[in-house]
Amino acid sequence: MWLATAFFFQPSAAFSLCSRATDERIAELGQVLVQYPESLVIEEDPLGPWSLSVNPTLGERLPGRVLRLRSFYRACGVDLRTTVVGGPAQALHAIERVRSFGAGLNSRILQDTLAFALQSAAVTRLVAEHRAELTRRTRAVADALRSRGLEVLLPADDLLAWVPVADESHALLGLAVQRIVLAPSAQTFVSPTEGVSGYLRIATPQLADDPLLLASFANVIAAAVAGTL
Repeated sequence: MWLATAFFFQPSAAFSLCSRATDERIAELGQVLVQYPESLVIEEDPLGPWSLSVNPTLGERLPGRVLRLRSFYRACGVDLRTTVVGGPAQALHAIERVRSFGAGLNSRILQDTLAFALQSAAVTRLVAEHRAELTRRTRAVADALRSRGLEVLLPADDLLAWVPVADESHALLGLAVQRIVLAPSAQTFVSPTEGVSGYLRIATPQLADDPLLLASFANVIAAAVAGTL
């Protein structure tokens, strides 16, 4: 019989429609995982300082078993591709051995740069200003789409706009012809919502901050949802 040695979990659900795990879901998972004391729980926080609220964790229910990964490159720049890890000493020592030598070496320069950034009031202020701008941009996209009669769902972290569509595959194909590429969202659901084959999942940080371009983009999305592209 095979026993799981690790459980990978993204409690913030940053890139999904449900936004983050509820307290009830955390309790349910805790009740299951407590039965497997040898399994390590690995939690990922992909947004880091971009998260708008404190993310839930299984750490209180499973003390000494949760490894927390917090990414900073989205907030601080793709060149700073490194992650802060916290958790039980045994797991951290194992990671340190792997990441300190050879091909898996983690750059000391990047580590020192991140350590400096995390203690810098100026960097913290810039990240907060950038995050506020992304929220404003997301709301502008949502307003433009809603003004064209579309339903728009915004999860708590305001980085994705979800637009229900009756025929996701057809809509994505039509958008691709217009040189707009969106990732399929139907595969992120266990079962489809009644009357909805999927959603157009729009990453708002990648959109141009220009009213004319935004209006043109919203028109194309509306046509894709209507199936007229």
